[in-house]
Order: sequence, then C-alpha cells, then structure tokens
Amino acid sequence: MRVSRFRLSVAIILIAFSSSSPVPAAGGHFFQNMMNARGGCGAVPTINLRAIRSDIREQQLLGKEDVLLFGKPILDWTEDDVTTTVRIYGDCWQKYHAMTAGPKDSPALPSFAQGAIRQFEADLRSIIKTARDIDDQRKAQVAARAELEKAKAQRRREREESEVQRQQEQLRQQAQRDRETAEETRRQAEAEEPRINEITNEAERARLEREAAERRLAEVRSRIDDQEKARRLAQGQADLADASRRQLLQRQAELEEDARLSRKCTVNLQQFNDARLGMSIREVERLFGCKGVEASAMRSYHSIVTTFTWDGRMALSRVTATFRDSTLESKTQFASIRKPEP
Repeated sequence: MRVSRFRLSVAIILIAFSSSSPVPAAGGHFFQNMMNARGGCGAVPTINLRAIRSDIREQQLLGKEDVLLFGKPILDWTEDDVTTTVRIYGDCWQKYHAMTAGPKDSPALPSFAQGAIRQFEADLRSIIKTARDIDDQRKAQVAARAELEKAKAQRRREREESEVQRQQEQLRQQAQRDRETAEETRRQAEAEEPRINEITNEAERARLEREAAERRLAEVRSRIDDQEKARRLAQGQADLADASRRQLLQRQAELEEDARLSRKCTVNLQQFNDARLGMSIREVERLFGCKGVEASAMRSYHSIVTTFTWDGRMALSRVTATFRDSTLESKTQFASIRKPEP
C-alpha cells in the first residue's frame, strides 16, 4: 500500500511539475530543448552520461565524425556550451527538488542531488575530452597515412626515375655494343666472303649429287613396289582360289551330311543324355544321326524359338528339343513300351 501511494505521489508531482514548468520557445539551448522533449525537468534523474559514453565512443571508432551529444555535434561543443548545460541541469535539479520535497525537507539541495550535478559536469567534460582525443587520434592517423602515402609515392617516383635512367644507360651500352658487333661482322664478312663462295659451290655440287641419288633410290623403290604389288596380287589370287576350293569342299561335305541326316533315325537314351544345352541344331542332328521334324516356330521378344521332334527307340517314344536362335535351350523325352531290338 505504501509503494502504491508513493508511486501515485511521484506521478502526481511529475504531472504537476511538467504542467507548471515553462516550455522554452523554439530555438532555445539544445540541452533545454532535449529536456523539454523528455517532459521537462522531471526527467533529470534519468540522465546518465556514463551510459551515453560507450555509444559515442563506438560511433567514433567506427569512423562517424558528426556524433551528436544532446542534439549538437560533440566536437563543436564550447566551454559556454558546457557551462550552460551544467547550469540548466542544476536548475532542473532545483526545480525537481522543490516540487518533490516534503514539508519537513530542507529547502537546500540534498547531497545526492549536488553529487549528481558534480558527477554530470565531470562526466560531460570527460566525454567531450575523450571524443576530442579520439578525433585527434583519427586526424593523426589520417595525417600519418597521408604522409606514408606521400613517402610511398616519392619512393615510387624515385624508383621509376632510377629505372628510367638504368634503361637509358642500358640502351646506350647496347647501342655501343651493336655498333662494335656490326663493325666486327663487316670485317668477318669481308674476310670470309671467298670461303663462303667456295662453300656455296660445294653445297650446290652436293645438292646435285643428292638429287641424283634420290632419283636412283626412287627408281629402285618403284621397282620393288611393283614387284611387291605383283607378289601380293598373285598371293591374293592363290588365297582366293584356295578359299573357293575350301568352300566348295565344305559345301559338298554339308550336302553329303544333309543327305545322310535326311534319313529316318531313332534316338536312344545315351544320345538323349549326350545332348547338352547350348549345342547348335547341326551338332544335335549329328549326335542323333538325322534331322528332326519341325513341330513349331515362333518369335519370342528378339529371338526365334523352334521345336523339333525325333522318334525314340521305344514304341511310342519321342524326343523333343527346343532351340532359341539355333541353340539348344531345353530337351524332353517321352517313352512308353520299348521296341524289340532288331
């Protein structure tokens, strides 16, 4: 209850103080304008320069030059600004104390208010001095960098001038060497000209001899090439005749085998067992001794599936073989009563 009454009393005092405090006209002192914007002197206890110090320092270290303190650039503050600000701050404390003091309180400012005014002035001057020191350091750094760049530019110009002089001296020395070399070359040419003519004649004779030798070599190679072509032609004709003869003999053998396999035969159990998957149709026919009867043929995907049948040795027995693309894929034997042996 006491806390609520105290808060209510402070609120009533601040409202009365704000309404009774005169509002300066526009264009007054910037600190007074700031106080008015905060509601008048009732906000004087809330001003804490120590909390502002770090923000101003951070802004300056980030390179910002127009950092404001109470609405005015901090680097533009004068001694009059400091004195006037401290006076306004102290007057606000006087008004604040007069409005908040009880009937038994002394009319003089309490010690904490006087201490706040002294601390405010000390902090204000410290913040301004620190800001100026940081600005002086920044200017010194800028000047040092400018001086360093100037020194670098001077050294660069000196190096460039030295390089130009060195290149000019090299060009003069090279020109002198070129003149000496040209003179020496001229004397050597005059001394060696007869020898050069002799060497030229020898080279011409050697060229003619080389060309004659190359022509003879080309003729020999041409004859060798002709002989090699004739040999390859004869060999090709002989190989062709031999291949034709082998094809003819193979065809005759196939015809004889077809005639032999066209005879009717029966397949016994051993022959059936010897038929291996993967054998070709011709291999199966040779194993069984005759051709089978084509029972069916069909296309399956990209393959041709053909089924052939043979008679077995037993009565009513039959052997069935299925080929996929002429390759044995499966075989089956059906048998009942065995035929009498002849």
